[in-house]
Amino acid sequence: MTQASTVQCVGCRLFSLQKHAAMATQGFGRCDLDADHPGRFQSSTFQRFCSSFAAALAPVVEKRVVWLRQQQEERRMLCSSS
Repeated sequence: MTQASTVQCVGCRLFSLQKHAAMATQGFGRCDLDADHPGRFQSSTFQRFCSSFAAALAPVVEKRVVWLRQQQEERRMLCSSS
């Protein structure tokens, strides 16, 4: 990967939505590179430059994206019913 290209954490094998459920439902997860910073979360979809990006397997990424979309839809439905 060149430094000029951006990536999304949702597509990285170092990223996890499973380490903090409450933040994950809002679209944030943990990067293994932030192990020394327990309160640091990364947006799953923000376009960023990351020289440590390591592509996750396609089925993993697809499952994450589907789950994130479901969470977003649930939040949208909650807001519109209020």
